[in-house]
Amino acid sequence: MPSIPKRGDIRSKAHLEFVACHHCVACHDAWLIDAGETVSQAAHLRGGLAGGISYKPCDCLTVPLCTLDRRGHHEEHDRAPGLFTQKHGINLARIARQLALISPDKRIRDKAKETA
Repeated sequence: MPSIPKRGDIRSKAHLEFVACHHCVACHDAWLIDAGETVSQAAHLRGGLAGGISYKPCDCLTVPLCTLDRRGHHEEHDRAPGLFTQKHGINLARIARQLALISPDKRIRDKAKETA
C-alpha cells in the first residue's frame, strides 16, 4: 500500500537521490561528502509526529543510511529509531536539516528554512 502524505509534506525524487548519494551517517564521519554511487538509501526519520502506520514523513526528513544486504543501518534504524540514535550518538534530525538546506529541490530548501 503506498504511503499517504500529510498536508504540507513534500515528495521529491531529486532530494531522495541527493541524500542517497552521500555516505551512511552511521558508518562515516565525513558523510556530507558526495560519494557518487553508494550503498546508501534515503531513510525517512520516523518519530514524534513525523511518521506512523502507513505514513511516510516528508522527504525533507531523510538521512543517508547504508543497506548492505538488508543488514545495514537503514534496517537497524527502521526497527528501533530511538535505540539507533542512542547507540550511534548522532543527531539524525540535525543531519536531515543540513541536507534539506542544500537540497537540489527548492521546495525542500524552503521547507527547511521555514522550520528553522
